[in-house]
Amino acid sequence: MFVLLYHFAGYTRVVGPTASGFLKMPYRKWALVDHAGAALWMAGYMGIGYALGAAGFTLDTSEDYFRYVEWALLVLVGLSMWSL
Repeated sequence: MFVLLYHFAGYTRVVGPTASGFLKMPYRKWALVDHAGAALWMAGYMGIGYALGAAGFTLDTSEDYFRYVEWALLVLVGLSMWSL
């Protein structure tokens, strides 16, 4: 289950394959589950993007409200970096 889901958390994508090797997981089994996890991760993020696009959120800068979204995201990133 860990191999299937480690794609969804940032740094576990680096540690996951190494941990699988340390635990002597057979390569064929790991590759099958790892590819399934990568496909699930990709489908999930594409689904989120599609849903946001269908809801009217675009990356087009001609939209008036998008400037506020950009600034809000910048502030959130800045606050998260400052809290570290």
